[in-house]
Amino acid sequence: MLRALRRTLGGLALLIVGYVAAAVGLGLVPANRDFVPAAAGIEIAVSASLFHADVILPIAAAGVDWAAWCPPEAFGGAPASHIAFGWGDRDFYLETRTLADLRPLVALKAVSFSTDTVLHVAYVDDPSRRLELRRVRVTPETYRRLADYIRGSFRTDTGGRPIKRPEPGYGTRDAFYDAVGVYSPLQTCNEWLAAGLRGAGIRTGWWAPLSFGITAHL
Repeated sequence: MLRALRRTLGGLALLIVGYVAAAVGLGLVPANRDFVPAAAGIEIAVSASLFHADVILPIAAAGVDWAAWCPPEAFGGAPASHIAFGWGDRDFYLETRTLADLRPLVALKAVSFSTDTVLHVAYVDDPSRRLELRRVRVTPETYRRLADYIRGSFRTDTGGRPIKRPEPGYGTRDAFYDAVGVYSPLQTCNEWLAAGLRGAGIRTGWWAPLSFGITAHL
């Protein structure tokens, strides 16, 4: 039994090492390598920690009005200049508000092909205060493609409106919304964002389950 346990643990360790190696290697391979930032386009930004990345967009640009999609009433009532989006497993978001809250079982559930996903949305008054900020300018057409991808990640009601969750956010300027998609080791919170950037034509990692696979290319 002890030998079988050692083999199992050894196999698990090899699996983890292989996953990290693939994440690093493919994260460094650029998709859309010919992408050129727009000289006078719309500025978007990515804010990243070691584990997670959000995208920050103007509250209104290129005909996209995020205040109409996510009204200020859900974010303290006051308008903002920017809005941030992140995607992930519901329980992980709600139960891991700081790194100190991290629990192995919650993390394990999150990567076990969770269908209970949410979008974390925040009104941002000053993007420069966000961690590890990367900025890039894009054309209106590129911006609208990215906006369409984000809107398509919201689960909507019969009237086509996003569904705000009852749980409170981390503060008065953020909220959670029901999302579509399955969280897994292949489709992480970071790969969700990377897929949106790739689809819009913005340079990012070929596969980016880790946040550096996004920020390394911006």
